[in-house]
Amino acid sequence: MLKYFFSVYFYFYVLSIIQLFFKESFPKKLQIVYNTLRNNISYRLTNTAKEDIFISFRELKRLMFSSFSNNNFTNMNYTNAIYDSNSKAFDLRSTYLNKFYDKTNYVNLSKDNILSLLPLFIKLLLFLVLSITSISTFLLNIFRKDKSKGGLKLRQFAECFALLYFCKKFKINKVFYFCIFEPDSNIASYILNLNKIETVLITSEVPLHFGNTKMVGTEVNFCFGYQLEEYEKYKSTILVDRIELLTPENIFETAPFYIKTKDFNPPKNVIGFISSGMWLRKILGDNDSGFNELENENLIISYLQEYLSLNPLVKLIVYLHPIEKNPVNFKLTNNHYEQLFTGYEINFAPIDVKSSLSFSSADVCVSLYSTLLYERIFMGFKTIIVPLGFKDFPIENSSLDKSSAKTKVDLFSKLDLFLKLTNTEYISYINFNDKYYINFKKHFEI
Repeated sequence: MLKYFFSVYFYFYVLSIIQLFFKESFPKKLQIVYNTLRNNISYRLTNTAKEDIFISFRELKRLMFSSFSNNNFTNMNYTNAIYDSNSKAFDLRSTYLNKFYDKTNYVNLSKDNILSLLPLFIKLLLFLVLSITSISTFLLNIFRKDKSKGGLKLRQFAECFALLYFCKKFKINKVFYFCIFEPDSNIASYILNLNKIETVLITSEVPLHFGNTKMVGTEVNFCFGYQLEEYEKYKSTILVDRIELLTPENIFETAPFYIKTKDFNPPKNVIGFISSGMWLRKILGDNDSGFNELENENLIISYLQEYLSLNPLVKLIVYLHPIEKNPVNFKLTNNHYEQLFTGYEINFAPIDVKSSLSFSSADVCVSLYSTLLYERIFMGFKTIIVPLGFKDFPIENSSLDKSSAKTKVDLFSKLDLFLKLTNTEYISYINFNDKYYINFKKHFEI
């Protein structure tokens, strides 16, 4: 156990410092590992943590409280594990994986409870080391502009050690890694691989451009066809032995609904705006990505307002983000959109139904950025991505490029065109390749 403990500490706190001074002399895998650990964005801490000089001590306190909650670990002698941010997603993840892999049982490991599963004596050792490290982190944070990364690194180290500990203790030889958007995913994957544990990185359907252009592992499972186009662009920094294309993660809930209801005929001249809830996230203090998403989303809304003024027969509905639908926030949400669209007639997409099950409420959907966009495109519904503020996205002449608008003029032109096209004509227009549906067709007759 001590061997694994100090091995993980070495990679997080010793070699990472050495690499700062000898970057180019390090192997490419380790360059990627430390690049993503330092530079990728995490949403686990609020925006205010960047300026919190005491963040290392606050994180240490949070880790201590969460690690002593009551959780029992039962392995059942399984050799595969699912590693995710939240243990509650386990049933969804395991059901999804079993569509593509032979009926397999998985150990449920997740960032939100993995520390609480550790034996008491290991927790005591862990927090002794973390206590000492938090002091050095505090001293270093005096000179850092972004103080949150040092505090978060305490948590990342502890979780990585716990993951390795359980894999070795219970002879787990393959980890299906879902939360690869987090900055520590590559270093955790690298350390597992060093210890002869395979890592299968599950991308979700979000384009690789948003945080996953650099990956280290055994295998990557892509969840959206466009990611194959991205792989050709980024494969020099995606260092894996194998790649495989699966499907969007929620498609086995979404597809049966539409196949059963045959609900592929939305009302004409209805535009849907898919909200990211960015305005509310800012109020709640959530971390931001640094791409001016709130300002750019407001700009898109102003474009849509102008388009509605020029086309009085066109209506608008808004697909609310889950945090906007939350009963605690809904009154604030309603007031926000009433003020935002004063003088315009708008409605919300059904708020008591998952947005992915109400795609047919709008003929064409528009958004700056949302996971729903890619699931909607996969299901054949007309969609326009307006990637304001995102450089080099989508890839020029790609399927998503043909479904995107980067200026107001381009947006108006795409709306004029797509409102006239059928869904079938739209999919043909963007050339969303039939090969992207290979694994989908194995499960559904379409």
